[in-house]
Amino acid sequence: MTLISFRAGETVTSGNFLRVTRNGLAHPASAGDKDAATVAGVAITNGDAQDLVLVNKDYVYDGLPGLTAGEKVYLSITSGQFYTNYTEFEVALSGSTLSGAYLTEVGTALGSDKLHVQIKLPVFIPR
Repeated sequence: MTLISFRAGETVTSGNFLRVTRNGLAHPASAGDKDAATVAGVAITNGDAQDLVLVNKDYVYDGLPGLTAGEKVYLSITSGQFYTNYTEFEVALSGSTLSGAYLTEVGTALGSDKLHVQIKLPVFIPR
């Protein structure tokens, strides 16, 4: 298990998928561009800007509602959120104004609220 701490660059909520900017601050991640879609982990603790937040990089996270065991989970176009399957990603992308988005797999559901965090590199999917 790898747990790391980052200083929050804005308000972070437990369960947000986070990216880390060049200045070392953690922000909620989103699939809109490559930098924002490069996920460092999932926040375990809440924090406001400049607070230290604990981040799960590669272990089981307990507390994400709406999961189905065995399904892959992907970063959302909406900052800090997730999709519970690839179809949700495709529907969101087709309804957006983006020319494409970065698909980032963040893990596999182990149960209705448990995620095995396994972060992959983002892959561009054109619209």
